[in-house]
Amino acid sequence: MAHALLILDDAYDRLQKTGHEFRGWLSNHGPMVVEAMIRRGHEDSVQHWLDGYVRRLEPFPAYTRPIGNDWQNALGDVQRVADLTWYFEEILTEQSWQTALNEW
Repeated sequence: MAHALLILDDAYDRLQKTGHEFRGWLSNHGPMVVEAMIRRGHEDSVQHWLDGYVRRLEPFPAYTRPIGNDWQNALGDVQRVADLTWYFEEILTEQSWQTALNEW
């Protein structure tokens, strides 16, 4: 099991640099696919599958500007994905994920 968790962590590291969508709104299902592969006993195939899949993906979008009090205007705006990610990362440095989940 420890071997499988290392493969999963490595896969997540590789996918973290990619965007949530690609080619005009196709969803990046990479994280779910690698987890399913590992849970089904195919951890030895994950890296090979990722080698082909990540070539199709786009990089994570660039940060544009702080969210501040206008967070509602950023919701659903694919150009603001990095801004929202940064915003929630900051929230999670100030409070637990459980508190943030309850608040949001």
